[in-house]
Amino acid sequence: MNNCTIVILNENPILKIDVSSDGKFVAVGQQGDYTGNINIGVWELENHELVHKIESEKFYEVVGLNFVNNTGYIAYSIFDRNSVQFYDLKNQITIPEKLNTPKLRHLSSGAKTTRIVTTGMTIEAWDLETKQRIWTVDDYTELAPNNTVIAKINNEGNLVCVAGIKKQTLLIYDINENALYKTLENAPSGARCMAFSSDAKYVAVIGALSKGVFFWDVEKGQRILTETYNDKTQGYWSLCFHPTGEYFAIGSLVGFISIHSIKDGKSIKQIKAHEGRIWSMCFTPNGKYLISGGDDGLLNIREFKLS
Repeated sequence: MNNCTIVILNENPILKIDVSSDGKFVAVGQQGDYTGNINIGVWELENHELVHKIESEKFYEVVGLNFVNNTGYIAYSIFDRNSVQFYDLKNQITIPEKLNTPKLRHLSSGAKTTRIVTTGMTIEAWDLETKQRIWTVDDYTELAPNNTVIAKINNEGNLVCVAGIKKQTLLIYDINENALYKTLENAPSGARCMAFSSDAKYVAVIGALSKGVFFWDVEKGQRILTETYNDKTQGYWSLCFHPTGEYFAIGSLVGFISIHSIKDGKSIKQIKAHEGRIWSMCFTPNGKYLISGGDDGLLNIREFKLS
């Protein structure tokens, strides 16, 4: 697979991307256009071919899109549908069964689990083997849509990090134990983007409206890289960790991707990848490629090299 840019018929922004656990496919979610071109599709990475056309919803945006480990499903949500829907990759159909989640604004899944987390009027974890809710944040109900509240599940599916429900604090829950695991201070009061490293050693947050970038060592419960990344750091819109946990990529409002070392925050490489905001990024599971989508409606696939 070589570096390439995939031009999609729908020219609206690419808002969500996710890579399958085998690294063979990428799911792409966009804001729907006025002609009804697809706004959720799956592309084969090796041949850059569109292999699944999932949705063609006019105008509305995709707010969640994830491959779900060991289920053969893609979980997705479209703005104002108030539900999580499931596409069966083998049978190439959207199944009738769905999860009703009022005011849904964010969706997260772990690479090694069948669990997902939804953020809307409530924050809930679901096991897709049973289609049952297994956990919820107690005493939290948001009647009005709030895009600055985000919950993210780790790859193993046992930890959920929540931003935006307690002022300047991240809350990490152990959902197996139904208990608060860590309280991380000096955080933004709302979030635009959140990411766990693959081993959940680190968690990172971009503040709401691109105000501030923050990193924590989860086990120690301490902020790291504070000289480089803090509440004064602005202009970034998306972030993801390399599978090794040694590096991270951060996407800007003006189309640049920067690669940094998590050890010291040192900038290793900068790439002009898009025109406008970079909405979503992810590495392939083997760490060889970085995939990004942005305002320009293009899907970029780039080999990950440090030089």
